Amino acid sequence: MSDKTAFEYSDTVSGEQIAEYLSQIADGLRRGSMTLEGQGQQIALCPTSTVKMEIKAESKDGKGELQLEVSWKPEAATASDGLQVLSGAEAVEPVAETPIETTPAESPDA
Repeated sequence: MSDKTAFEYSDTVSGEQIAEYLSQIADGLRRGSMTLEGQGQQIALCPTSTVKMEIKAESKDGKGELQLEVSWKPEAATASDGLQVLSGAEAVEPVAETPIETTPAESPDA
C-alpha cells in the first residue's frame, strides 16, 4: 500500500521572497532532502539524483505565468561493475606493460 502525502501552498509575496524559496529548494535538491512547511502543513521530500523538470510559461496583455514542475522516482538498485573475480579457465593473464619509446625533442638550434 502506498503512503501518499500532499502539500499545497499559495501566497502573494515579493519576487525577492520567491527567489529565496527557489534558492532553498535548489539547496534541497543538491542535498537530496528538503522539508516544506506552511499554512499548517508539512511534507518531507527526498529527491533522487536524477529528476525530471518541466517548465511552462505564458505572457499575454502584460500578465505572465511561470510553472515549474520537478519530479522523480525512486532509483532502482544497480549492480556494481566495480569488482570481477574470475578463476580457472575464465581468468585472463595480466597484460605486461610495454614501455613506450620516446625520442628527445630536437632543439631549434640543430
